[in-house]
Amino acid sequence: MSTSSENPTTSPFDDPSADVILRSSDGIEFPTFTTLLSLASPVFRDMEGVSRAGADVKKEGIPVVEMDEDGRVLKLLLRFCYPKRKPVIKTFEDAKSLLIAAKKYDMEFIVEASKERLLKEGKDDPIALYAFACAHKLRDLARDAAIMALRKTENELLPPDSPPLIAEFHDISAWSFMQLLYYHRKCVSALSSLDIEQAAKPSIPRCASCSPGNSVYSSLWSPFTNRLRVALMVRPHGDVVQYAARVMRSQCPHCSSSESVSNDISTCIKKLTNHINTVVAKVPLELGF
Repeated sequence: MSTSSENPTTSPFDDPSADVILRSSDGIEFPTFTTLLSLASPVFRDMEGVSRAGADVKKEGIPVVEMDEDGRVLKLLLRFCYPKRKPVIKTFEDAKSLLIAAKKYDMEFIVEASKERLLKEGKDDPIALYAFACAHKLRDLARDAAIMALRKTENELLPPDSPPLIAEFHDISAWSFMQLLYYHRKCVSALSSLDIEQAAKPSIPRCASCSPGNSVYSSLWSPFTNRLRVALMVRPHGDVVQYAARVMRSQCPHCSSSESVSNDISTCIKKLTNHINTVVAKVPLELGF
């Protein structure tokens, strides 16, 4: 079977035994196999139906099925279906387009791969990720994005004073965006009464040299808790524990050199981070879908 110069003639789309051609919206043809597609997607499981859909268009006797996706997205989608090394989703935009296509064709394994990439890329712009998830009614992704947005202050969630707005804002309602702000406020409220000491026990660093008595906390503790409380009121996320811990440096020779104090600090940071994230995970987020 011959292919035009604009078509993907490299592996795996160069097999002469292909029995169906998927043609992208921009005219790129992908020779492939009905069996492969049917295994990857229940939408394509009835391959007789796919063949019928392309019965009026054939190329060298092979049914051609017109697809809505462009060549870039369709190529990536199909490469995931072949039993070889999985392709790399390079950009945020690629991940979004791929997820939309995978959801359309009920390819759950590609949906999950796309989500994984979106969460990685979305750390820099969780608001755009939240808006995308809301626009496509992806509850888990929307919630994950809302949690990532807790690393920002409420003011940082608001649109800039001057345009342009991020493109994703065009796809969601004001109600959906306000729910993100309300969620941020509810998380601040949930952490406002956090008992830091109780959450950190028994790993609070102690030092007999800082203060008399072995039951007294290290002098590191009070500056740390004060900084953490302030930070949580503007960025209600477990990651701020690491930020607050930067103040945990002491002039006390024992604290500075003690392995037990260092271990307690490390354990304390982990316990508080996990506890804060657990509290936040229980805060409801209204999505409307």
